[in-house]
Amino acid sequence: VRSPLIIINQMGPLQNSNGIRSNIVWRSLTSQRIPGQEPKKPQSRFQWIASMGIGASFLMGKTKYAIVALKLTKAAPLASMVLSSFAYSFIFGWPYAIGMVGLIVCHECGHAVVMNHYKVPFSPMVLIPFMGAVIAMKESPRSVYENAMIAFGGPVLGSCGALCLGIGGMATDSQLLLALADFGYMINLFNLMPIGSLDGGKIGEAIHPYVGVVGLMGGSSLIFLGAMSNPIFYLVMLTGVYSTGSRLLSYHKLFGFEEEESVDFYNISRRSQAGISLGYVGLIAALLFAMNENDKYRKTPKQLRGEEKKDEWAIEDYFNDKEEQ
Repeated sequence: VRSPLIIINQMGPLQNSNGIRSNIVWRSLTSQRIPGQEPKKPQSRFQWIASMGIGASFLMGKTKYAIVALKLTKAAPLASMVLSSFAYSFIFGWPYAIGMVGLIVCHECGHAVVMNHYKVPFSPMVLIPFMGAVIAMKESPRSVYENAMIAFGGPVLGSCGALCLGIGGMATDSQLLLALADFGYMINLFNLMPIGSLDGGKIGEAIHPYVGVVGLMGGSSLIFLGAMSNPIFYLVMLTGVYSTGSRLLSYHKLFGFEEEESVDFYNISRRSQAGISLGYVGLIAALLFAMNENDKYRKTPKQLRGEEKKDEWAIEDYFNDKEEQ
């Protein structure tokens, strides 16, 4: 499951230089405030509880009935894409909403490509508004290595899609494309956090059982510093505590957690572990570098509003000169 909900909370509406309403991702994964950004209104108790309830039901599998209902038609992937675009458009406008859905689909297609390579059967992709997308595996991967490769597929292809948008934005000075690229980089970085069911959590399992502990420490730091305050992230952390705890108990053979199947599943060579480690660190470094380069071209809300005012003044001066003539 890939959830953009936490990343969506880092966005806000802007005006671009042409006076057309667009929506720019103006925050990174930190809580640093950008000049011109309005302070965020605190969530009401109802909104907080509703968000927690939706997230809990999704993580605990209660939304499987909605997914089953969507799968009743062969057009489920297309229908869910249209539904998600429609839902996001209410907040971000159609151009940005379509771009968001495209990046999420690109990410999920990366998982599907690798699943197909390892002959792991999977269900059609289904997008759920404000929760992300899901491609359910009908069979489990045969090893932790295969599981890690499948997890790698999403961020790799998703990052490539974001990079294409970023290059296009730099070449055309399109703030919309640059904003979408920033969203793509952020959502793939978020998924690479080594926590629970996130892609990074599955990759971390192949590197070392204690990678999950590092992920939980990092996630706890983000919560403590106020960089992550969405209840969905709290639920991600809780699932991470369970999965990491189970993995450590199995690794140390405590309380009968070791089973023959788990021993075979987690059997991986040192060479494979080293390759996965290098790929993991390299992908994170590449995303951070790409985001930094993207930010050099991406304008802040204050800059965009200033350019809009200059355009308005130029038009006003033009008509004033016409009247004087």
